Amino acid sequence: MSRSRPLTVVQITDPHLGAPSEGMYGVTIDTGATLARVLADIRARCPQADLMLATGDLAERPVPATYAQLRKALSGLPMPVHCLPGNHDEPQAMEEALADAPGIDCARVITREDWVVVMLDSTIPGHAGGALDADELEFLEETLSRHPARNALICLHHPVVAVGSRWMDRMKLADAGALFQITDRHTQVRGLLFGHIHQDFETVRKGVRLIGTPSTCLQFLPESDDFALDALPPAWRHLTLHPDGRIDTQVIYVDEPSRAMHSVSR
Repeated sequence: MSRSRPLTVVQITDPHLGAPSEGMYGVTIDTGATLARVLADIRARCPQADLMLATGDLAERPVPATYAQLRKALSGLPMPVHCLPGNHDEPQAMEEALADAPGIDCARVITREDWVVVMLDSTIPGHAGGALDADELEFLEETLSRHPARNALICLHHPVVAVGSRWMDRMKLADAGALFQITDRHTQVRGLLFGHIHQDFETVRKGVRLIGTPSTCLQFLPESDDFALDALPPAWRHLTLHPDGRIDTQVIYVDEPSRAMHSVSR
């Protein structure tokens, strides 16, 4: 496989779409409006992006009207959009609502240039926390085995490690050890990308980047023992995936360009 150009990827997560009159986390917020601001910012900054990854909690409540709103919001973007579910979503309803939407899908495997992106479902019906069942783990193992020469980015909704907030860490991925057993065997894995935490987070485990991204609506206060909201505005993540496996990434906070986080490459 010939080495080629870097990929430009944008991530949005946790828009929690719902009616403007709905209260969320004790705050009345028009999550459709915050998502619209984020998408407008992405259009302005990254019109040539190769793909968008939407990593769950796309709906606050998984009803048809919400997924119709999601479909309308994501339609017409200048890059394909690939969606996975979060704990607030209903995976089948989401997939059905987006099934024939041009440029939007719930694809599980995306291959572009020197990379394979694997989309996992970490949801547990009726629970805020996450897990990967035997089928998901088998799917990941088989997918990585089919693409040994491609760098791999694995996406899911739930954080795979504790992020330092006691209340949030109770809702991280259960038995992440089973996931790490697979990623440790497949040395082409370069990063794991997730949402759920409504804050910027990054660490490295055995050379693999573990990256969490703020929400397109409200943010949670980092390193808090109990639930608390941060004052930071809506955000999205920009990633550059290089042919040699390096990842450059930054978080961009909408309406406050000076808050764009520093770019890191490893």
